[in-house]
Amino acid sequence: MEIQSLFYVFIGVFGVCVLISTAHIIKLTITRQPNRHGFDNRSKNDLYEDADGTATEASMKAFSDLMPRIFIILGTLIGIIASTLSAAVRTVEKADHSIIVPWVLVAQWV
Repeated sequence: MEIQSLFYVFIGVFGVCVLISTAHIIKLTITRQPNRHGFDNRSKNDLYEDADGTATEASMKAFSDLMPRIFIILGTLIGIIASTLSAAVRTVEKADHSIIVPWVLVAQWV
């Protein structure tokens, strides 16, 4: 098997892993499942409480950080995809002698 074929296999496996991880992250982001490790002692029906007082049902429903989390996930995915495509093009074209730098950028995004 030549190196170019191995490279395409690597890109395929990498892409599948990124897609599976992305689906899991999106599921966790949207559903906001409780902590599975038992460190969170609050149930879903408990209201937030601090020194200023206790939150109401309406205030708990009004607070949502879903949109910022979605933007962060989308930005990260765009960065991963763009850096992977850039590294793949540089590797296939062998435009410069150093193909390590683009793959380090991919690793940084991941």
